[in-house]
Amino acid sequence: MKSVSHSFPPAPLLVLSLFFGVHPQDLHAQTPKPFPIPDTLIADRDVVYSSVGGRQTLDVIRPRAASGEARPAVLLIHGGGFRAGAKESYLPLAVKLAEHGYVAATAN
Repeated sequence: MKSVSHSFPPAPLLVLSLFFGVHPQDLHAQTPKPFPIPDTLIADRDVVYSSVGGRQTLDVIRPRAASGEARPAVLLIHGGGFRAGAKESYLPLAVKLAEHGYVAATAN
C-alpha cells in the first residue's frame, strides 16, 4: 500500500486564512507572486529588525485611516527554519488582516 502524505497548515493558520478568505496553499508558495497593496493601507517594506547572523527584515502592513491610534497586531512567521521560505508568502494574509483593522507584520 502506497503512503500519501499531505502538507496542511497548522490549525490556527488554517482558521485565520479561511476566515479572511486567503487560501492556505497560497501561504506556502515557495516563490511568492508580487501582491498589490491597496491604497487604503500603508506598507513599510524591508524594515530591519536584526543584523545578528545576517540582515533580518519584516514588512509591516497597516490601515492608512487613523494610523496614529493603537491597534491590535499580528506577527506572521513563515516556516522553513530561517533557511527556506519568504516573508512575502504571507502578504495576502497581512493585507486581509490590515483591511480588518490590524497591524500585520510578516518576518524573514
